[in-house]
Amino acid sequence: MKDPRKRRLSRVHQQLFGLTYLIGTEPELDPPEHIFIEPLALLSLMQQLQLKGTAQGGFVFGERLANSLSIHSFAPYGPRHNYASFSRGEWNPDYLLGYTDAMLTSHAGPVDWYGHWYATADAEKNSLEEDIHLFEAGRGKGLFDEFSPFLSVGWREGVLEIAAYRTVGSEIQSLPVTLPR
Repeated sequence: MKDPRKRRLSRVHQQLFGLTYLIGTEPELDPPEHIFIEPLALLSLMQQLQLKGTAQGGFVFGERLANSLSIHSFAPYGPRHNYASFSRGEWNPDYLLGYTDAMLTSHAGPVDWYGHWYATADAEKNSLEEDIHLFEAGRGKGLFDEFSPFLSVGWREGVLEIAAYRTVGSEIQSLPVTLPR
């Protein structure tokens, strides 16, 4: 049984506070090559997409399994009554820390913050050009890298589409996404 005092610091704590010391260090995995969306995460995302009239986005929480990322939650950037004050790529650190602590506690530690998602005001799926523009804007702010993908979500002709992108060196790479049946 693992010692509960020896757990890896969350990526949020590492990113927000610049902490690099790992307690009971675990080997780092290679960047994800594939993304799986868990059924409850998909249901939560679909419910959030019902709110139209304002662009939406937030944090992606998931679990690394070998060379894939299994998404467990699409969290909003903050409480709904505060959402209008967020511009793309900015977040509330207190909210992110609280959400991260809740995810770590409810999933016994393996789930962590692994990226961001975005949907347009009408919840329609972006074009590839719009996705690349948003990705570049977020990458310029340090939001996306090889371990932290950008997921563009939305409806196209009544079907939910999710496109995932990450950085590999200076290149943008698309990642395959598998939705539950």
